[in-house]
Amino acid sequence: MTLLPVVERELRVASRRSWTYWSRAGAALLAILVSSWFLLLQGSMGLGALGKPLFGTLSFLSFVFAAFAGVTHSADSVSSEKREGTLGLLFLTDLRGIDVTLGKLAAGSLGAVYSLFASLPVLALAMLLGGVSAGEYWRMVLVLVDLLLMSLAAGMCVSVFSKDGKRAALGTFVVMMLVLFLMPVAGLVARHALIGPGQTSDPVDELIKRTVMWMSPAAAYGWTFDVEHRANVAGFWRSVAFTAVLTALFLAVASWRLPRSWQDTGAGRGKRGWRRALERLRFPDRPAKDRHRARLLDLGPVAWLAARHWLRPALVWVFLAGAAVVFLSLARWVGNDWWNGASYLTTSILVHLVLKVWIASEAPRQFAEDRRDGALELLLSTPLSVADLLRGRFVALRRQFAGPVVAVLVVDAVFLLGSASRDVSSSEDQFHWALLWVLRMAFLAFDAVTLCWLGLWSGMTSGNRPTSVVLVRGIILPWLVCIAFVSLVAMGSVAARGDLFTPPRMLAGWALIGTANNVLCIVRARRSLTTDFRDLATRRPGQSRGWFRRGTATTA
Repeated sequence: MTLLPVVERELRVASRRSWTYWSRAGAALLAILVSSWFLLLQGSMGLGALGKPLFGTLSFLSFVFAAFAGVTHSADSVSSEKREGTLGLLFLTDLRGIDVTLGKLAAGSLGAVYSLFASLPVLALAMLLGGVSAGEYWRMVLVLVDLLLMSLAAGMCVSVFSKDGKRAALGTFVVMMLVLFLMPVAGLVARHALIGPGQTSDPVDELIKRTVMWMSPAAAYGWTFDVEHRANVAGFWRSVAFTAVLTALFLAVASWRLPRSWQDTGAGRGKRGWRRALERLRFPDRPAKDRHRARLLDLGPVAWLAARHWLRPALVWVFLAGAAVVFLSLARWVGNDWWNGASYLTTSILVHLVLKVWIASEAPRQFAEDRRDGALELLLSTPLSVADLLRGRFVALRRQFAGPVVAVLVVDAVFLLGSASRDVSSSEDQFHWALLWVLRMAFLAFDAVTLCWLGLWSGMTSGNRPTSVVLVRGIILPWLVCIAFVSLVAMGSVAARGDLFTPPRMLAGWALIGTANNVLCIVRARRSLTTDFRDLATRRPGQSRGWFRRGTATTA
C-alpha cells in the first residue's frame, strides 16, 4: 500500500513534463552566466577577492527565487482544480486532506526544488575562490531550502482559499512580503520610537534583536555570514525554526480547509463583504451602475466585456497612491538626505517594474479566460470582426493603464528636474543623466504597448501560464541580451586595454536592444493575431503555434 498515493502520482506526472528538466537546466545555466559575467567584470580584483562578493550575489538571487517560488509554482495548484471542477472527485475516495495537499504541493514544487538545487553547485564555487567558509555555505543552503519549502507551502495555503489564479498569486506575494518584512519593519519602527533616528543604544538594539528581528527569514539570511553569525547564533537558529514552523502551519491550514473548499462555487462570493461595500460606495443606486455600463457599452461590446469590472482600474491608482505614501513616509523618516537622484531613480525603477508586470498579467487575461470557458467561440459567431475584438481589448487596457502610466511619466519628469541640477555637477554628466531618464520614460510607454500585444497573443496561444510567456519575452529576455552586450563590451575593454564603458555607448546599446525587441514582438504578435486569430481560437489551451514557425502546431 502506498503511504502517499497522490504524492506518488503527481511526482510521476511532473517527472514527465519537459519543463521540469528545462527549468533545472535553465537555473544552472543562469547561475553559470551570472558567475561568468561577475568574474569578467571584476577580474581586476584578483581571484582571491572574488569569493565573497560572488557568494553574496548568487546567494541573494537564490534567496529571492526561493522567497517567491510559491507565487509561480504552487499558488495556482488547487485553484486550477476548482476552476475545472475536478477537485471534488478526489474526495470521492478515502483520501484525506493531507494526502491531496502534499500531492499537489509535490507536483508544483518539483520544478522549483530542481531549479534551486541546480544552482547550489555553482554557489559552492565561491568557496574555491576564497573568502567563504564551509559553514557559511551550508548555513546558506539550509536557509534557502527552508525558505523555499515555506514559500511553496504558503502558495498552497492561499490557493486553497482562492479560485482565481491571479488572486492566489497576488495573495501569496503579499503573504511572503509580510513574512519577510513585517517584523523587521516593526522592529525598526520600535527602535525609532524608543531612541530616535540616527541615535545608538546597544540595550535597545539587543532587546529588539532578541524579541522581533529573528521572526523573519530575511534575518536568518543576514546572520548566515560568519561575522554576523558569531554575534547572533541563537537568533539564527530561532529564525530557521520560525520558518519551519510557518511551513508546518501553512500545510496544516491547507489540509484542514481543502476537504471543505471543493464545494466553493465562487458565484456571488465576490459580491459580499468589502467588495459589496465598495460597489455600494461607487454606485449608490441601480441607475448609477446602469449609466456606468452604458458608457462602457458605447466603447464597444468587447470593451464592455473586458472593462465592466470597475475595480480593476481603481486598484492601479490605489497602488500608485500607496507608493506615494511610502515614498513620502521614507522621506520624513530619513530626512533631507532622501531627496536625491539615487532615491528618485530607485523609486522610479520599482514603480515601472510593478506597472509592467501588472500589464503583462492583465493583458492576456480576457482572451485566456474566454478560450477556456468557450466564450471566444461565441464571440466569433457574432458579426464582430477580429479587428473589433482586438480593438475592444485595447480599449479596456488603455482605460485601465493609460492614466497611471501618464501620471508616472509626469512624476518621472519632476524627479528628473529635481535631480539634474542638484546631484550632477558637470554639464556632460547632466546630459547623460537626463538622457537616461528620457529613455526610461520613453520605454515605459513603448514597453506598455509591447506587453499589450504580447499579452493578447499569449492569451490566445499559451496554456496555463500566459503571463510567464509575456514576462520572459517582453521583460526578461531584453535584459539578458543587455547583460550579454555588457559582457561583450567588457571583453572588448580587456582586449583593447581601454575603457569602453562610456555612458553614451551603454545607453545606445540599451536603446537599440530594447527597440529591436519591442518592434519584433509587436510585428510578430500583430501578424499572428490578425491572420490566424480564428484558427488560434479553435485550438485548446496549450496547443498553439510556435513563435518563430508558421503552420506547425506545438504543444505548450
